[in-house]
Amino acid sequence: MISNCNRKLRGFTLIEIMLSVVIIGMLVFMYVPSMGKVLFRARQLDVLSDLRSHAAIMAQYTADWEDHYPLFTKPYSKVTVSANGVPVIAGLGYFNANNTWHIALADGYYDGKWRTKSFAPPRARPTASTFYWYSGTFMSDPAFWNRYTRTGPEQWRAVGVQEVLYPSQKGLLIDFSNKDRLFLKNNIGRSVSFVDGSARYLTSFEPYYFNGEGNWPGSGLSSGLAVMHTIDGVRGRDTK
Repeated sequence: MISNCNRKLRGFTLIEIMLSVVIIGMLVFMYVPSMGKVLFRARQLDVLSDLRSHAAIMAQYTADWEDHYPLFTKPYSKVTVSANGVPVIAGLGYFNANNTWHIALADGYYDGKWRTKSFAPPRARPTASTFYWYSGTFMSDPAFWNRYTRTGPEQWRAVGVQEVLYPSQKGLLIDFSNKDRLFLKNNIGRSVSFVDGSARYLTSFEPYYFNGEGNWPGSGLSSGLAVMHTIDGVRGRDTK
C-alpha cells in the first residue's frame, strides 16, 4: 500500500493558469457594468436628496423675502464681493451667482457652513463654487429669455414666485459635476430640483435659449444650457 505522504504534489500547469485568468477576466467583465449601475444609482440618490434639501431652503428664502428668489449680485456694478468666512470671492459678475449662491445664503440658512458635503456630489470636494448651479432664469425677467423681447441688463432682476407658471417642470438647481461619467458610459443626464420641491434625474430637456446670457458685462455663459437658460425664463418649462 502506497502512503499518501510519498505522493509528489503536482502544481498548476501553464494552461490551467491561463484558463483561470480568462475565467476571472470574464467574471470581472460581467460584473463591472452592473457594479457601475449600482454606484450610479447610489450617487444619484445622494444628489437628488441634496437638491431637494436646497430647493426647500430656496422656498424658505422666498417666504422670508416677499416671495422673491435669491439675488445678491448687482446688474450695473462692475464687481460684486461675497465674503463669508474664507475665502473672499471678489469680482463676481451678475450671473456668477449661479454657482456661488451657497456662500451668500450660508449665514442665514446654513448656519454659516458653505463648505459642506451637501453642496457637492459624492467623490467631489466642496469648494467656493458649488456643483449645484442655480438657474439664471431666476435672476432675470422672463422677457430676457426670448429672442423677440430680450433687450439687455435692464431686464436683470429677482423673479417672484408668482411668475413661475409650471412649478413641477421648471428647474431651480441642476447638478453640473459630470461625475456620472465615472459610472455609466455615454451618460447625458442631469439631476435637477424643481420649484415645487421635487427632484428628478432627466435625460431629455425642453429647448433652451440658444446664446445663454449674452455678451454683456456680468454675463457668464454665452452658450445656452438646459435649465440654466430656459426659453421664456420662469414662465417656460424644462421638461414635459
